[in-house]
Amino acid sequence: MKLSVRHIEVFRAIMAAGSVTGAARLLFTSQPTVSRELARLEQVTGLNLFEREGGRLVATAQALLLIEEVERAYVGLERIDRFAQAIRNFEQGRLAITCLPLFSQTLLPKACQRFHQQHRGVSVSIVAQESPLLEESLVAQQHDLGLTEVEQIPRGAYGELLFSANMVCVLPEHHPLQAKAERRAGRFSRSRFHQPGQFGHLPPAPGPALSRSGCEPPHGDRDHQCRLGVRHGQARPWGGDHQPA
Repeated sequence: MKLSVRHIEVFRAIMAAGSVTGAARLLFTSQPTVSRELARLEQVTGLNLFEREGGRLVATAQALLLIEEVERAYVGLERIDRFAQAIRNFEQGRLAITCLPLFSQTLLPKACQRFHQQHRGVSVSIVAQESPLLEESLVAQQHDLGLTEVEQIPRGAYGELLFSANMVCVLPEHHPLQAKAERRAGRFSRSRFHQPGQFGHLPPAPGPALSRSGCEPPHGDRDHQCRLGVRHGQARPWGGDHQPA
């Protein structure tokens, strides 16, 4: 027979109450049960823990030494319990976030500020990286949370849509398409334009959208910063899901 947590609970209750009857009340059990567990404890440990005097249990020197170690163990358990409660209430811990570089500079600063106001004991780390490294790090469980723009959720992760918006096109002044109230995908067929590059902040979405509309692949340059030509036109919604006119 091995020493069990129940043996320690009974011993601690007897030391606190000074009698089997009192220990039974503390543990919400019967006196015979307490007496049986005490006998097993003494058998397992090989210690003589109590002397019986006038119906009371008097702790021996061995019991006094043992209770010191038991109390230290209980203090540790209580500390673990408090720490577990803090984790459960998000009062302690670490939150590792990975995101696209643009989000690390625009979206996350204010979001993290609000988070710290509510969870002051939680530290936050942010790693900015591009796709597909971002998604690969989520699959490898290197981060708790990821902010990306890909449609396919990484394997083993849970995804939630946070924001959805139309794409925009920026046209030079006097461009023929400025006269059109709606920029349908078909109108961009064989047009030369800048589009997000492979390592830019935005995915190369115009290409697939044009292909779905039966258009030729886009011709032109890739703008890794998505800023060239912005001063030459006015941003308006691009109806990527519309059929060509």
